[in-house]
Amino acid sequence: MIRVLDTSVLINLFNGQVIKTALSNGQIYAIGPSVQQECDDDILQYIYDENIPLKHLNDDSIPADAYINLKTKMNLGSGEAECIAYGSIKTNSILYSDDKKARNYITKVFGENRLSGSIGILMELSKMGILTDKECFEAYQKMIKAGAFLPAMTQRDFK
Repeated sequence: MIRVLDTSVLINLFNGQVIKTALSNGQIYAIGPSVQQECDDDILQYIYDENIPLKHLNDDSIPADAYINLKTKMNLGSGEAECIAYGSIKTNSILYSDDKKARNYITKVFGENRLSGSIGILMELSKMGILTDKECFEAYQKMIKAGAFLPAMTQRDFK
């Protein structure tokens, strides 16, 4: 199963200082070309320097009609539209977004079982014993401090 990240999730994991841990947990994570373009060079350089196993999707793997429709009719950003468009043809994918409009669309069209985000990754890391609930909460707080729009959480939520 492939896990496709939109821009907000990649940025939040970087700002939470858990991107390497999060994306090196044995799962297959991917980003598309729009996400690569929207991210700061610092993030992409860090991924490269740290040899983080992140698959890079190419334009041919993103259905253009779905992408354009999501951008224009749903008024989604490029990274969110790309993530969802890929998910529309890959039914064995999980779509990761922290954008409220994108999350609502994913839930409505594909179901909650195909949706996750930054908090979902942190909870997964806690459940797997890779990070403690305290470490997950600290990462979450760093994301919030850096400007992430995430729901209110406590350390207990990550147990």
